[in-house]
Amino acid sequence: MFNPSSGSLQSGTTGDCLSSVVGGTYKADISLADSNYVDVKVDVITAGSYTISTDTINGFYFSAAGSFAATGENTVRLQRNGKPQTVETNIFYSHL
Repeated sequence: MFNPSSGSLQSGTTGDCLSSVVGGTYKADISLADSNYVDVKVDVITAGSYTISTDTINGFYFSAAGSFAATGENTVRLQRNGKPQTVETNIFYSHL
């Protein structure tokens, strides 16, 4: 049974983005490994299934799917997809 969660990647009190941690080394034209990830904090209002993804920039993106068992602040590890095409600073936006 599909039971979608609800929540936000932003603080309910300030509207600021919740914290995130980027792991790994990123080099142009080198495939990403398991050490490449983004951990995002999610303020879960309703427990249930989720899909979180970023936009694709410079040939790669991050995504995760699963379910939240509990409400409140949860951390989700977004896995890498693709590989960087060029050397540049990349700013990703997450979609919950």
